[in-house]
Amino acid sequence: TMAGYAVMMKEIVDQLDHNKISHIILQAGVGGMAGAMIAGVARYLKNIPITVVVEPDSAACVLESIRTGKIEKIDIIRESLMGGMSCGEVSLVPWEILKNSVKYCISLPDDDIAKTMKLLGNANFSDEKIIAGENSTPGVISLISSCENEKIKEKMQLNKNSNVLLIGCEGDTDKEMYQKLINQ
Repeated sequence: TMAGYAVMMKEIVDQLDHNKISHIILQAGVGGMAGAMIAGVARYLKNIPITVVVEPDSAACVLESIRTGKIEKIDIIRESLMGGMSCGEVSLVPWEILKNSVKYCISLPDDDIAKTMKLLGNANFSDEKIIAGENSTPGVISLISSCENEKIKEKMQLNKNSNVLLIGCEGDTDKEMYQKLINQ
């Protein structure tokens, strides 16, 4: 799986003026996507952006592992809407990349998942509708919430010159659940 995510980073680099990326916000479950993307950043970019990992608050294993400096297992008491990220333990290979590369970790409750899915799917929000599943919204949510908090915004160096790369690699994989969530 990490090899596939690394291909995504190469495709991103080929399509963007990657030297302008100031921040990259990545979802994490076991850390595979985040680790592969960060490895790709190190391989393909001259300027390393500020790297942020976001995960469900009920399964914030990367956050806890970074905090302690070793892999931590989280006992998941309640399941998250972000089910693909609700893992509870970072894998060893991604951990070796994440532990020295992640600048900030953000853990999120499920509260804003549905409304963000709806926002992204609204053609008035962007040029095209973005059909984003539950696991694709955390980057957007963390960016918005970080920009709304002046202290965090300043600490993370988010400003009018920031070019933030967000990656959502899940659409409406469960069409019935997607419709239920965006129609709340």
